[in-house]
Amino acid sequence: HLRDFVSPLMGGIIAYLIHTWVFYWFHRARHNVYFLWLWFHQFHHSAQRIEAITSFYKAPQEILVDSIIMTILLYPVLGLSKESSVWLSGFAAFGEYVYHMNIKTPQWIGYFFQRPEAHRIHHLRNKRDHSKNYGDLPIWDILGGTFENPERMDRPTGFPVEAEARVAEMICGRDVLLAAKHKTRHAYKERYKFTTIAAILWIILGLGQSIGYVFNMPQIRGLSFATVASPLPLVFSVAPNGMETFSTSFRLQVFERLDKECDNNDGECTSEQLVQDTILTPQLYGTLNDKPYNLRNAYGVLFSHGPFFQDEKLLTLRDRVLKYSLCNNGPLSRAFNLSNNTSRIVVNVHSNTKTQKPHQADWAMYVVCH
Repeated sequence: HLRDFVSPLMGGIIAYLIHTWVFYWFHRARHNVYFLWLWFHQFHHSAQRIEAITSFYKAPQEILVDSIIMTILLYPVLGLSKESSVWLSGFAAFGEYVYHMNIKTPQWIGYFFQRPEAHRIHHLRNKRDHSKNYGDLPIWDILGGTFENPERMDRPTGFPVEAEARVAEMICGRDVLLAAKHKTRHAYKERYKFTTIAAILWIILGLGQSIGYVFNMPQIRGLSFATVASPLPLVFSVAPNGMETFSTSFRLQVFERLDKECDNNDGECTSEQLVQDTILTPQLYGTLNDKPYNLRNAYGVLFSHGPFFQDEKLLTLRDRVLKYSLCNNGPLSRAFNLSNNTSRIVVNVHSNTKTQKPHQADWAMYVVCH
């Protein structure tokens, strides 16, 4: 964690520099992406008078999203302390207050920090596309080709009076500039189609497990997990016991019974033989490439993390899925060309991580087919 190496103040400074870069691009997206403009930013640009209080004249959803991005940047990404978050909040708030002030400043300041005059260029009347000065720090606008540093700026800002007054409609994502142009409150012809809104909601749902994991919200994780539309990217991370899943080998040992007497209590048949000893190579697993990603991901997590399940419900789920997929001509049985007369399968997992102790590098899962 970065907090282990820097002071809270230095952490706040580092976070602010990265924060200004991230929000430069997010701010730019809120202008260039019509959906983001309608739902998250047009409300802020509607104010005709630019002054300090305009800093936080924003739609509730914009404030919420900004806070979430800042939280993700501070804790999961940078690993900073809550004291650093106070410094970052202070720097960001001070910056917004300054460049929204209705004051005159020397032009040279604009090469180091955004001036009120430069930010009024950004708030030009009815201006959304091809705007200027998105960042708190001019360096990002200079690099992005969106920098303009006027000596003074006296042109009108914000929306027309009739559009500025339509607060509720802006919060609900209605294009008040378009409606004003057509002289009617019902002339909004560019509403997003149902399929577009559904796609956006599906993307949000797809991020649900990751969001729930980062913010420790089991309800969100559970909902997203239940839809099978939200993979949690822990499959590619370090599993319990220090095992690195990307440095692991998997081996399937397939046994056939030679007679019909089988002890179902412990899964050991009285007479059986090893008929297949298969290394699960990327090429072999690649035979599943025609299957949906979420399905392959579910099988992958059972192989890589299954040996470490401790919860009774997870163990039951693991055993049932492995039996369904590996036995009786199941999906994995067909893909891996396993025997149809299988009595049991042993899934051997071996860690190739160099730091792994030899006696702690092997695990096994037992699948009883008959």
